[in-house]
Amino acid sequence: ILEREIVKLRRAQNDSLPVNALPQNVLTNIFSLAADDIEDKTLRLIALSQVCSSWRAIVVDRPSLWNTFGLVHPEATQLHLDRSGSLSLHVVIDKP
Repeated sequence: ILEREIVKLRRAQNDSLPVNALPQNVLTNIFSLAADDIEDKTLRLIALSQVCSSWRAIVVDRPSLWNTFGLVHPEATQLHLDRSGSLSLHVVIDKP
């Protein structure tokens, strides 16, 4: 019970931060810019999704963050396929 209350308090604290008052589309654009480097994109998106539950929901539920990816981390390909939804895929085979 105590652990659940601690989680609730942390969520409430995170939700009250000014950054979380930004509209979700603005956060999505910020996340897209933060994960712009094809070589680190998957790792950056995963890191962003672990900040708080609000950010996780945005990162996981925005196919546009996942439909462009490189084959730098082949083990993450399925994750991109799953999360990109019905959007067209843009696969970078070799970085210019």
